Amino acid sequence: TNEAGNNIVGTDVISFTTFDASVVHLWDSPEISTVTPNTADATKTDITFMLKDNPEYDNASFTGAVMAVVLRGNQMVGFDIIADTFTVGTSITKTFGFAAGIGDTLQLIQMDTQNGLTPLASAENTVE
Repeated sequence: TNEAGNNIVGTDVISFTTFDASVVHLWDSPEISTVTPNTADATKTDITFMLKDNPEYDNASFTGAVMAVVLRGNQMVGFDIIADTFTVGTSITKTFGFAAGIGDTLQLIQMDTQNGLTPLASAENTVE
């Protein structure tokens, strides 16, 4: 590290590793089809989505988690995460524990839970 006069003021060691594709692979973005209030509980939201794998892998199911975040303006107003085994390439409806309103931004993030919470794919949708 150098100071403004270019004199050395300290040293440090920085190390990093490259992404290990044999452990985790990136998936195609999920497809969000509907975001609606839960009919039994207005404080919850039903989200219908589809997980889609990269054609290179073509998995029939995914075991991990799907996280949903709701933004109103620039502020997070809702968050929930569901861990499950999800069927890939078919419509999935899950109930998340927050209320999403018209005009809110919904972010859906597919997470690997085997190697820590590692994001694999995401999608964003404006609630209508």
